[in-house]
Amino acid sequence: MDTDDYAFDGETGLVKMRFRQFYDGVNSVKITYTGGVAEDAGGVPADLRLAATRQVTYWFQRRNQIGVSQISVTRQGSTRVSDPEEFLPDVARVIDDYMPKYA
Repeated sequence: MDTDDYAFDGETGLVKMRFRQFYDGVNSVKITYTGGVAEDAGGVPADLRLAATRQVTYWFQRRNQIGVSQISVTRQGSTRVSDPEEFLPDVARVIDDYMPKYA
């Protein structure tokens, strides 16, 4: 099918036909999607590889602190550490540069 025959709605995730309708019934439509920035690690941009390495290193260093949101370091108070499920701020910025932007 030609890409002019359908439209993808990024907000809803729906694929809509432009000039006709999909056939009714179970298994009447098959969508094949290929995504990513490269076929192998060598094709991944250096900034993205570095960001992934930084994030994995951070997760590895905090592997014994899963679920910990604060660590007491001094008598004056405590230091907030980011949620282990969150990306580091600099990593999040790099990832955001590669995320698709829908109009």
